[in-house]
Amino acid sequence: MAGEDDREQEARILPPDYSLWEKIGSVNLDLIFTPHAIEEAQRAITEKSRDLLDEVASDMKSLDRAWKELSSSPDRWRGIFPNIVSAAFAIKTKAGLGDCELIATVSKSLQLFCEQPGRHGLSERDIEIIAWHVDSIKRLVALKISGSGGDLGKAILAEMEKIKPE
Repeated sequence: MAGEDDREQEARILPPDYSLWEKIGSVNLDLIFTPHAIEEAQRAITEKSRDLLDEVASDMKSLDRAWKELSSSPDRWRGIFPNIVSAAFAIKTKAGLGDCELIATVSKSLQLFCEQPGRHGLSERDIEIIAWHVDSIKRLVALKISGSGGDLGKAILAEMEKIKPE
C-alpha cells in the first residue's frame, strides 16, 4: 500500500535542540531556586492572592453574561459554551493561584462539564448543572472563600458528586 510507505517516510526522529544550553551553559537549578527564593516567591503570591480574587470579578461578569445568554437561548449552546469555558478557565486559574482551592475546583468542574466531547445537545439537566456551577462560583467569589472552604467546601464537593454526568 502506497499510503503506509508514505507514513513511514514522514516519521523521523529529530535531534534535540541544544541552542539554549549552548547560550547559558550548564546551570544548577538548586542555585537559582534556593529555599529562601521559594519562600519569598510564596510570600509574594500569598500577599497578592486577594488581588487575584479581585481580578476574578471581571471573569465572573463574563461567566454571568454567558450564562444569561445560554439560559435565554439554550439552542445556541454551541456558540455560548466557548465563552463559559473561557471564563471558567480564567476563574479556575486565578483562584488557584490565589489560594482559593474551592473556587478553582468548582470552576474546573464547570469547564470540564462544558468541554465534554460528543455532546449533541443540551438537556434540562445540563442547564440545571451549569446553573448550579455558576451560582456556586458567584457565591464563593462574593464571600471571598479561600482555601478548601471548610465545612461549606465539603458540602459543595458532596453536591458536585451528586451532579456528575451520568
